[in-house]
Amino acid sequence: MIASRDFYEALGYLSYVVAGADSDIEKDELLRLGKILLSEFGGSDMQTKGIRAISRFEMLVAELPPVSEAYSKSIEMLKNAKPELLEFQDKILEVISKIANSDSDFEITEQNWIEKFREDLTIILNE
Repeated sequence: MIASRDFYEALGYLSYVVAGADSDIEKDELLRLGKILLSEFGGSDMQTKGIRAISRFEMLVAELPPVSEAYSKSIEMLKNAKPELLEFQDKILEVISKIANSDSDFEITEQNWIEKFREDLTIILNE
């Protein structure tokens, strides 16, 4: 399945939530995020639509909205991409875990957002 643009944009929001959970996004986090997304969602689809995830992350870093707002938006968009969410759920969890572990300062707040996403993922997929 080729994932939709909205799916990748939702990944950008979700990545921002995890990276921004400690309220301190470093410039090199964007580079790490890009490498993680490209390695996990690589291929021709990632080269086009997947850039939306990275672009959305960059826009959020520039605007710095509350992570709770970004999380709500990611969930809203993922509800509309349920087939992709079902197919890529394990990969999404792997990616956000890698993002949380990509710097040396793993924060409990990052883990809390990941756990919240796991719970919401179960709810969405069972609706």
